[in-house]
Amino acid sequence: MRWLSTISYSVKALFTKRKLDEQLSEEIRTHVEMATAANVAKGMAPEEAQYAALREFGNVAGIQERAREGRGWIWLEQLFQDAKYAFRAMRKNPGFAGVAVFSLGLGIGANTALFSLVDEVLLQSLPVKNPDELVVFRWLSNSAPYEGIVGRSLKDPETGLTTDTVLSVPIFTQLRDQASALSDVFAFAPLAALVMRSDNLTVAGRGQLVTGNYFSALGVTAWRGRVLTTQDDRADARPVAVISYRFWQHSLGGDEGVLGAVIKVNQLSVTIVGIMSPDFIGALQTGQAPDVTLPLSAEPLLQMGWSLTNRPNVWWLHVMGRLQPGMKAEQARIQLEPSFLGALQAARKQLGKDGGNIEARDMLRLEPGGQGLTDIRQTYRKPLGILMGLVGVALLLACLNVAGLLLARSTARRHEIAVRFSIGATRGRVIRQLLMESVLLAMTGGAFGLLVAWWGRFGLLQLWEVGDSDSLVIDHRVLGFTFVVSLFSGLVFGLLPAWQASRVSLSSVLKGSGFGLPRSRLRGSFTVAQIAMSMVLLVGAGLFGTTLRNLRGIDAGFDRSNLVLFNANAGEAGYSEKQAALLFERIQAQLETLPGVQSASFANFALLVGEESGTSIRIDDARLAPGQWHPTGVNSVSPEFRRTMGIPLLSGRDLAEYDKRNSPPVAIVNEAFATAYFAGDNAVGRRITFKGSTAFKTEDRTAEIVGVIGDTRYADLRRKMQPMALVPYDQAALTFGGASFILRVSGNPGGLAEAIRTVVRETGPGILVNDFRTQEGQIDRLFAQQRLFALLSGVFAGLALLLTCMGLYGLLSYEVTARTKEIGIRMAIGAQGYEAVGLIMRSGLGLTVLGCLLGIAGSLAVTQLLGKFLYGVAPTDSSTFLATATVLLFVAGLACWL
Repeated sequence: MRWLSTISYSVKALFTKRKLDEQLSEEIRTHVEMATAANVAKGMAPEEAQYAALREFGNVAGIQERAREGRGWIWLEQLFQDAKYAFRAMRKNPGFAGVAVFSLGLGIGANTALFSLVDEVLLQSLPVKNPDELVVFRWLSNSAPYEGIVGRSLKDPETGLTTDTVLSVPIFTQLRDQASALSDVFAFAPLAALVMRSDNLTVAGRGQLVTGNYFSALGVTAWRGRVLTTQDDRADARPVAVISYRFWQHSLGGDEGVLGAVIKVNQLSVTIVGIMSPDFIGALQTGQAPDVTLPLSAEPLLQMGWSLTNRPNVWWLHVMGRLQPGMKAEQARIQLEPSFLGALQAARKQLGKDGGNIEARDMLRLEPGGQGLTDIRQTYRKPLGILMGLVGVALLLACLNVAGLLLARSTARRHEIAVRFSIGATRGRVIRQLLMESVLLAMTGGAFGLLVAWWGRFGLLQLWEVGDSDSLVIDHRVLGFTFVVSLFSGLVFGLLPAWQASRVSLSSVLKGSGFGLPRSRLRGSFTVAQIAMSMVLLVGAGLFGTTLRNLRGIDAGFDRSNLVLFNANAGEAGYSEKQAALLFERIQAQLETLPGVQSASFANFALLVGEESGTSIRIDDARLAPGQWHPTGVNSVSPEFRRTMGIPLLSGRDLAEYDKRNSPPVAIVNEAFATAYFAGDNAVGRRITFKGSTAFKTEDRTAEIVGVIGDTRYADLRRKMQPMALVPYDQAALTFGGASFILRVSGNPGGLAEAIRTVVRETGPGILVNDFRTQEGQIDRLFAQQRLFALLSGVFAGLALLLTCMGLYGLLSYEVTARTKEIGIRMAIGAQGYEAVGLIMRSGLGLTVLGCLLGIAGSLAVTQLLGKFLYGVAPTDSSTFLATATVLLFVAGLACWL
């Protein structure tokens, strides 16, 4: 146990250093005094006796140093000493330290803020038991085996097949009963539009439906109360719910008495039995964190006449499972796929679908489920990667700028460093001291960066609605990232300057020989690198800015100014479909009486909200194959919709008040529809048949085209004009009893918000106004990613330009000082002042041109990754490159002239 005693002594010595040093000094003093007394007794003079004793004892300082080394932890003491000296050096140069900390803080803060978003969206696993054992069920097919689907229906990049993670209730049940390779199989589904009411609360929110084994399969417990169980997921069970910690805090005020309380979710009374932990927000897609979780058995009661549980051929349940210990996902897939394929064939037969002449290709995948559903997460992967690269370049630029400052500062400290070498300091010791100063600067910048990140993360979510704001926190993972980035930055920008500073000539520095300062090629290299990276950022900012300008300039096909949008849902408030239609008519009439409202209308979908509804139509035309179905967009609208939106009527008539449920079915179509299906002939008076269960809720129904309107963009400005039909809302359906209201107003739209809410509340008790915004604000939502790219690239390009100018100005100032003797000699032999200025200008502009050339090469490589995110501009747009180079040369020329 000798090693244990050694460690114990070393630890004790670390905390009793001063006492041990005093004891050692006392022992040395006593020993020297005793030796001195002995020499005096031998007849020596006192002064001679003391010198003899000291010579015999040896180097006191060396002995003290060796004694300290023997205690251990000497490296920690030296590190602490280096830190104290570095802190004093920073305090003596506040201007230098302030510029360095500010530059690094902005770069580190931007990286930290963005990493917190990347961590929440892409990296974090579910806070559940053994997340690596979870799998997500995904199907792939080329022939739809369903009546309807509530999902994203993506294209699989590997196979080209349609794919999703939703299944029907019968298929889920069959897979659950036969999945012996899985210890649990559970299902869940989002509820996007809910209204929760209590005695003193009415609030809109999100929810989810889950099977009774959802929480137990995930291994999640409640923070207060209990979770849902299989006993709660029965048709005869009392409706209960678990609420999220966020909903409990924000909407219920953190009241502990909510457990056991009864609230209404839509029109269903449920008892709150538990509150989830703060870090668990469910396994749904990012941005879909539920406020309330209900058992799957409550769905028919919750949705009333809109139940999906009772429609066996609608696919809407997300399914996950937990692998048995030692089982692989591929083994489970092989076991389950035959049963899954059989269920698909049965579904097709039931629907009368055989795929026509297309041979059905069906597959089942079991994907890693440790992060829950990840389809939306994957769409953010490349944009977030580009943004991380953007802020990484900005941080590297800040590091280069600080490195240049350190090089200049180390030149001014040549005498100090030479003195250190002359009294015995090693080169490694000097480099370590200089690196400590760099790391301390970086750590201080990192602390400032945390403040930047704290503010910046909210700004990111305001610009780009991704993730859940409550989960976007500065936690231990983000703090660890900041520490590593700060430490790495300190080493990156400190190592080369420290190495350069340690290469001093003792004789020339200490004797003061030579004139001026040494020339520094390293600082020139840093400046060229800064210019090149600034070029990359400026080109990116130019391309993203042009993209945003091009998107904003797209003709929407209607007058999008002075439009106000909001959503209202009567179905969730307990109104039937017929009641909802009549209620929305009354709300519209009341809204038109408000001061400043020029017209009002409502529709299944407003335009350019990222949503659309499609259907199939059959057209009696000799030029088309008989009986063939054709795709078109369809929207159920009130008669005032076209006039409110400002869409021109090209021929025929508009929808009218008399186009009611019992009137002959009619429709108006856009110009793209008429062109696509009638080849430019007059479409008015022609008849089209809408496929059942889509635009019209029952059987196929034939309508007469009564008018043709101008083309408008439907769901997205970037998509070309699509065929679209508008049908009267009373002859079709408002999805789940909800509608989007559109108002054309004069004056400030924001001033109408409270008046609109009052009208809706008084006219339709229990209905909430959701998502109040202007049409221009809604369009900005569509371009949130492009706005974020343009803003961040612009901000960091501006910062890069500023840092580059500072670096170039500092380099040339240093250059002038270093060449003072040369310039003086030139002037003495007849050179003019403008020639001296030209000498420096040529030097600076030469570096700028070299940096621009390297930057152009780098930009050509980087911008190839941006093609998917650009619109109306090529990644190699010559005007952007030319403008960027011109700006850099102008700013660099100004810095050189100064």
